[in-house]
Amino acid sequence: AIQRCRRGGKTFMLHAVASMLESYKGNRLPPETKIIFISLNSVTPYAFAHERAYDAILSRIAWELTNRHVKSFINFRNSHSDFGAVDIWLTDKKVILIVDELNIIPPTAPLYEDMSALVANIVQRDGCAVLYSTRQRSTADLLRGRVPSAGSLTLSRRRHMWKQIPRIVNEDCLRGLYKQP
Repeated sequence: AIQRCRRGGKTFMLHAVASMLESYKGNRLPPETKIIFISLNSVTPYAFAHERAYDAILSRIAWELTNRHVKSFINFRNSHSDFGAVDIWLTDKKVILIVDELNIIPPTAPLYEDMSALVANIVQRDGCAVLYSTRQRSTADLLRGRVPSAGSLTLSRRRHMWKQIPRIVNEDCLRGLYKQP
């Protein structure tokens, strides 16, 4: 997870990581690995009243897999009633899923548990990963509804690293970074 305050460089960092991962395909990553960048903001905003959490993720993955053939995401999403085929497609693919602003989907959204299971399924498979951005939250907020184990505030037993988001010092920091089509 990339976590930072609003306007803190999270989206830029995700694009930089996606670009770097694309350059690794065929070398450090198997060439069949799919790097999929989706957002719940910008041109694909999450529709609180109309979207179920599970469909929110799958519809954006589907749109990216079509190379945005339909120019408007909203038209694309509204022209399909079911994205379950994308879930089936994901089951045997090597996927690195990058999600911008995952925090926008509230835990009270319909099918939130199904969305969590979908993401967890990707994370636990060999050759797959999920990287997402979220706005900074308090530990109490992150632990809401969980029963902490004896003396621990551990949120996940999965391997993780705490790293600082690098700051842009000058234009040279930007060289070589570009958004993938």
